Amino acid sequence: MAWIATQLNVFKVDFAVELHFNSADSPLANGYEFLYWHKSKRSKQICELFRGVFTKKYPSHNDRGIKGLTQESRGALFTRLTSMPAVILEPFFGSNKREWEYFSESRGAMMDLVNAYADAIESCVVSL
Repeated sequence: MAWIATQLNVFKVDFAVELHFNSADSPLANGYEFLYWHKSKRSKQICELFRGVFTKKYPSHNDRGIKGLTQESRGALFTRLTSMPAVILEPFFGSNKREWEYFSESRGAMMDLVNAYADAIESCVVSL
């Protein structure tokens, strides 16, 4: 993560997104969530914009909200080390068979996810 943060800082990007999918011990865990460094107001705004797109695009999916990460939080390094706003996007749980199949087996679902990301990024560029 330190190397990635350094590279992003060198390129002076406006904001950074890390693409993930969630996993949990329970195969029933489901939904989407967006993570940011708890002290970054702009990162929180970016998460809110992504969440807005996802609530419209996926009204029947579980909205787990946006979550601020602290130094003790798992995965926080990416959001903490960059000089620009950085967020982690978790659109589904790979440990949930239904969600995994929905997003991995249907080309249409994959394209919907790509378009949701694109719409949210465009919204960020316009709004920030």
